[in-house]
Amino acid sequence: MPQWAQAAVRVGVSAQVYSYAKASDANAKDKILILDEAHFVKNPKAQRTRAVRGLVRTARFTIALTGVVIVPVWD
Repeated sequence: MPQWAQAAVRVGVSAQVYSYAKASDANAKDKILILDEAHFVKNPKAQRTRAVRGLVRTARFTIALTGVVIVPVWD
C-alpha cells in the first residue's frame, strides 16, 4: 500500500485513485474530487475532458492541481 494510502487510512479518509483514462468509471457524487495535472483537461471536445467534466459536476468540491499556468475559460 502506498505511503499516501496508509496515511489516509490512519486519519480515517477513504481515497480512490483513477487515471484520466478511467475517469468515466469513477463516481464523485458528493465527494471531494482532486485533479492532479489538471492542465490536461482543457480541450472541451476531448474524451478526457468530457469524462472529467461529468465528475466535476457531481462532486461536492473540486480541487485542481497543476504546475502549469492555465488561462481560465468559463462557459
